[in-house]
Amino acid sequence: MSDDAPTTDAEAHLSALADRIADAEARLAAAEAVDLAGLDALTERACSAVAALPAEQRDVLRPRAEALLAGLDRLAGALHGQAGTRDGHHTEAARAYARGAATERGEP
Repeated sequence: MSDDAPTTDAEAHLSALADRIADAEARLAAAEAVDLAGLDALTERACSAVAALPAEQRDVLRPRAEALLAGLDRLAGALHGQAGTRDGHHTEAARAYARGAATERGEP
Protein backbone atom coordinates (compact mmCIF):
# COMPACT_ATOMS: atom_id res chain seq x y z
CA MET A 1 0.00 0.00 0.00
CA SER A 2 1.41 3.39 -0.93
CA ASP A 3 1.60 6.52 1.18
CA ASP A 4 -1.13 7.96 -1.03
CA ALA A 5 -3.65 5.30 0.03
CA PRO A 6 -4.96 7.21 3.08
CA THR A 7 -5.29 10.37 0.99
CA THR A 8 -7.05 8.43 -1.75
CA ASP A 9 -9.39 6.91 0.84
CA ALA A 10 -10.19 10.34 2.26
CA GLU A 11 -10.71 11.72 -1.24
CA ALA A 12 -13.09 8.86 -2.02
CA HIS A 13 -15.13 9.63 1.10
CA LEU A 14 -15.16 13.34 0.27
CA SER A 15 -16.27 12.58 -3.30
CA ALA A 16 -19.06 10.33 -2.08
CA LEU A 17 -20.25 13.04 0.29
CA ALA A 18 -20.08 15.69 -2.45
CA ASP A 19 -22.14 13.47 -4.75
CA ARG A 20 -24.73 12.88 -2.03
CA ILE A 21 -25.04 16.60 -1.27
CA ALA A 22 -25.35 17.46 -4.97
CA ASP A 23 -28.02 14.79 -5.44
CA ALA A 24 -30.01 16.05 -2.46
CA GLU A 25 -29.78 19.65 -3.66
CA ALA A 26 -30.91 18.65 -7.16
CA ARG A 27 -33.86 16.70 -5.77
CA LEU A 28 -34.89 19.64 -3.60
CA ALA A 29 -34.65 22.00 -6.56
CA ALA A 30 -36.89 19.63 -8.53
CA ALA A 31 -39.34 19.46 -5.59
CA GLU A 32 -38.67 15.73 -5.24
CA ALA A 33 -38.41 13.75 -2.01
CA VAL A 34 -34.95 13.68 -0.50
CA ASP A 35 -33.70 10.63 1.38
CA LEU A 36 -31.06 11.69 3.90
CA ALA A 37 -30.69 8.25 5.46
CA GLY A 38 -27.01 7.55 5.98
CA LEU A 39 -25.87 11.12 5.27
CA ASP A 40 -24.70 11.48 8.85
CA ALA A 41 -22.65 8.27 8.65
CA LEU A 42 -21.19 9.30 5.30
CA THR A 43 -20.22 12.68 6.76
CA GLU A 44 -18.66 10.98 9.78
CA ARG A 45 -16.60 8.65 7.58
CA ALA A 46 -15.36 11.55 5.47
CA CYS A 47 -14.42 13.61 8.52
CA SER A 48 -12.71 10.67 10.20
CA ALA A 49 -10.74 9.82 7.06
CA VAL A 50 -9.50 13.40 6.74
CA ALA A 51 -8.76 13.70 10.46
CA ALA A 52 -6.61 10.56 10.31
CA LEU A 53 -4.29 12.12 7.72
CA PRO A 54 -1.00 13.81 8.53
CA ALA A 55 -1.31 17.60 8.79
CA GLU A 56 0.20 18.33 5.37
CA GLN A 57 -2.28 15.99 3.65
CA ARG A 58 -5.19 17.46 5.64
CA ASP A 59 -4.12 20.93 4.54
CA VAL A 60 -4.30 19.86 0.89
CA LEU A 61 -7.88 18.64 1.39
CA ARG A 62 -8.98 21.59 3.53
CA PRO A 63 -10.56 23.64 0.69
CA ARG A 64 -12.52 20.61 -0.47
CA ALA A 65 -13.68 19.81 3.07
CA GLU A 66 -14.70 23.43 3.62
CA ALA A 67 -16.67 23.39 0.37
CA LEU A 68 -18.51 20.29 1.60
CA LEU A 69 -19.32 22.00 4.88
CA ALA A 70 -20.76 24.90 2.90
CA GLY A 71 -22.75 22.37 0.85
CA LEU A 72 -24.14 20.79 4.00
CA ASP A 73 -25.09 24.25 5.27
CA ARG A 74 -26.84 25.04 1.96
CA LEU A 75 -28.67 21.75 2.11
CA ALA A 76 -29.77 22.37 5.69
CA GLY A 77 -30.97 25.85 4.75
CA ALA A 78 -32.88 24.51 1.76
CA LEU A 79 -34.50 21.83 3.90
CA HIS A 80 -35.49 24.36 6.54
CA GLY A 81 -36.87 26.62 3.83
CA GLN A 82 -38.82 23.76 2.34
CA ALA A 83 -40.23 22.82 5.74
CA GLY A 84 -41.21 26.44 6.33
CA THR A 85 -42.93 26.60 2.96
CA ARG A 86 -44.71 23.34 3.60
CA ASP A 87 -45.76 24.53 7.07
CA GLY A 88 -46.93 27.79 5.53
CA HIS A 89 -49.09 25.95 3.01
CA HIS A 90 -50.45 23.75 5.77
CA THR A 91 -51.30 26.80 7.89
CA GLU A 92 -52.89 28.53 4.91
CA ALA A 93 -54.96 25.43 4.14
CA ALA A 94 -56.04 25.13 7.77
CA ARG A 95 -57.16 28.77 7.81
CA ALA A 96 -59.10 28.33 4.58
CA TYR A 97 -60.79 25.25 6.00
CA ALA A 98 -61.66 27.14 9.18
CA ARG A 99 -63.11 30.04 7.14
CA GLY A 100 -65.17 27.58 5.12
CA ALA A 101 -66.45 25.85 8.23
CA ALA A 102 -67.31 29.18 9.85
CA THR A 103 -69.16 30.29 6.72
CA GLU A 104 -71.19 27.08 6.71
CA ARG A 105 -72.19 27.78 10.31
CA GLY A 106 -73.26 31.29 9.31
CA GLU A 107 -70.36 33.00 11.08
CA PRO A 108 -68.55 35.93 9.45
